[in-house]
Amino acid sequence: MAINSTYLDALDLVIKQLSTGGVESHAVLALGVPDILTPLQDLKLRYGNLVDGIALRDDSERIRHYHGLAETFGSIVDSRDLLQRLKLKPTFIDVAVLRGYEEIVDLNYSIPETYQRAFDLVIDCGTLEHCFNIGTAFRNMCDATKLGGYIITVAPLSMVNHGFFNLCPTFYVDGFEDNGFKIELLGIIENKQLKVLRLADQTRRFSMPPETAILCVAKRTTELAFKWPIQTKYKNMLTGFQLNSEVTQTVPSPSEAW
Repeated sequence: MAINSTYLDALDLVIKQLSTGGVESHAVLALGVPDILTPLQDLKLRYGNLVDGIALRDDSERIRHYHGLAETFGSIVDSRDLLQRLKLKPTFIDVAVLRGYEEIVDLNYSIPETYQRAFDLVIDCGTLEHCFNIGTAFRNMCDATKLGGYIITVAPLSMVNHGFFNLCPTFYVDGFEDNGFKIELLGIIENKQLKVLRLADQTRRFSMPPETAILCVAKRTTELAFKWPIQTKYKNMLTGFQLNSEVTQTVPSPSEAW
């Protein structure tokens, strides 16, 4: 689980949206403790004095080795300190204490009631695809998000054995839109560059080169009890069978320019 510059771009945009409400800080649920894979010098260019004196990980060498980073990358910035400096109040969950901050929660099962609708932002930096019961893990992300809150999630799109799953754009479109969320941003990450998907590409079939990822930002706009989504390509076909009286017929476009 890691945060790179592309993910920080999305995070900064969401923080800007949340800050319009005038709240001093925002509750964040992080699925795992994300390692900050942006060098300190780049963070200084991005945030200026905000990162002066920021905490660095004592286990930076081990984290660099885990992610295949060269020693010249330098020390790894502590993610909890960074998020707090961004006026976020993070809660980290995982199945084990790996970075020192985790509360033990297994996303393969329903999250505790205390997590329900408790967070302004849920950040998934690459956890969802490693949960074998991925549908429940996705539901947990949705259930944890307040009305008006956001989810930022990134996953592999064409990475063999990176996790149990590669996730298609329609997974997010149907999963979020059927459950009271609006897609704010949906894009493909290829060679560290984010390409925002056109509406026509969000649910149709297309090919991608290997080692690409997908990033989605969604906002909860409606309070709905979670339901298992129907894939867009089958919605019109199945609506006549009344499998779901609330099936939507259209998919809104992502916001390509926040």
